[in-house]
Amino acid sequence: MHNVQTISVPPLALGEGPVWHARRNTLYFVDIDGCMLYGWQDGPGLVTRLSMPDRTGFVVPWGDGLLAGVCDTLYRVNPDSTAITPVLRLSLADGVRFNDGKCDPEGRLWAGVMAVDRSRGDTAELGALYGIVPDGPFQCLAPMDIPNGMAWDASGAFYHTDTATGRILRYRRGADGRIRDPEEAIAVAEGAPDGMCIDSQGMLWVALWGAGCVQRYDPQTGCALKERIDVPESNASCCCLGGADGKTLYITTAQSGGRAGGLYACRVEVPGPPPFAWRG
Repeated sequence: MHNVQTISVPPLALGEGPVWHARRNTLYFVDIDGCMLYGWQDGPGLVTRLSMPDRTGFVVPWGDGLLAGVCDTLYRVNPDSTAITPVLRLSLADGVRFNDGKCDPEGRLWAGVMAVDRSRGDTAELGALYGIVPDGPFQCLAPMDIPNGMAWDASGAFYHTDTATGRILRYRRGADGRIRDPEEAIAVAEGAPDGMCIDSQGMLWVALWGAGCVQRYDPQTGCALKERIDVPESNASCCCLGGADGKTLYITTAQSGGRAGGLYACRVEVPGPPPFAWRG
């Protein structure tokens, strides 16, 4: 049984994108619908509260700072000065924004985009997954509905999900960074797969939207393992492994059932590697 700690943060509308910044010893995360970026440290608590120009889907480490996906634009963020500087704008359709994003081992950014208005009938046609380098996108996989959850294993395989499909796919990676040959790795039976991370044993920790938990899976067999972390809100949105030893699992949630979203942490037995940084 895991002891889940509730971390004191402002109420979150759509908490997402936790990422451990080792250089800063800080956990960063966003409230997408609240247009906020937060930084939290064990001890001091919240050390960053930054209002963003628009909905922010993700942040990734970039040197001592951060790269943020804000609506349709990548921004450089300096947490010390709070300066937010545009770096690259994507040509996206109206009503489409960045969602989840992470960097691969070579420092390329992989970022999903999705329709903001989930009530429209063509959401499954508007989403996409982009591979991005400083000059712009070099690959686009489309259409998708809600591109989410990215992880890379030691063999070089890339894991990703379109949440609406209920499946996590495994891709092969080419020397040029492009991904190809998708195959099903995991079919999720409860809830919908959202954000994810990988541990040093190659197992995936997956936030299950609608199921109120993070579940550990073996992507080689597709089986759910015994480790399951329950959280109070039904909409678990994302997770990452961090802390000094990589053994703290941080979990974000979104508002559901009249409850605001929050931030949670628990200790696990197997550490995770630090996230890859943008090399732009």
